[in-house]
Amino acid sequence: RGRDSTRGDRWLATLIALGIPFQAVIGGISVLTDLNPWVVSLHFVLSMALVSAATVLVFRTSPRTREKTTNLVAARLGGALSWLMYAFTWATIYIGTVVTGSGPHAGDADAPRNGLDPGAMTQLHADFVFILVGLALAVAVTTRVLRMPQSRAALVYVALLALQGVIGGVEYATDLPMALVIAHMLGSALLMIGATWLVLWFGRDQREVVGSSIG
Repeated sequence: RGRDSTRGDRWLATLIALGIPFQAVIGGISVLTDLNPWVVSLHFVLSMALVSAATVLVFRTSPRTREKTTNLVAARLGGALSWLMYAFTWATIYIGTVVTGSGPHAGDADAPRNGLDPGAMTQLHADFVFILVGLALAVAVTTRVLRMPQSRAALVYVALLALQGVIGGVEYATDLPMALVIAHMLGSALLMIGATWLVLWFGRDQREVVGSSIG
């Protein structure tokens, strides 16, 4: 690992560390605004950003040697699909916070809601989930057919997404019990880790394949 890489890791670790007290600031603002659902939503979004950033740090500093994709076309195709999956993971998670802000778990009984229709927001959330499922399956099938080393990670993401869908469905059908809401939040964090990891892995392979072809 080069000096610039190590310096970058230190900066990333510093930003993650600073994000933790910044969470406390947002938490304080949410209390001062009587648990405004948009502020509470920001609280969760920053948590997901910290999860994604921490995943980057772990990937960059991990001593484990991971297999590489040697086919540049395959690496680029996988990279494009993984970036789309990452973007829709973010979008789906954010819309999930909007769903929460419109329903009973936006705060206590006296906390304001965001004023949006819970049924409509739930349907929008489900629509994004369907798109995300399609992208995840595309990544899984592509990596499997082309025998790419990311195949197992892609299948793990699909399994997590399926589990998250089951939790969400049961959660909706049983009138949002708190335990399932918490499990759903944990699932969101795991999906963010999986999506980030695949983007990093494909990105590394593209850089290395291009570098070896130039060299």
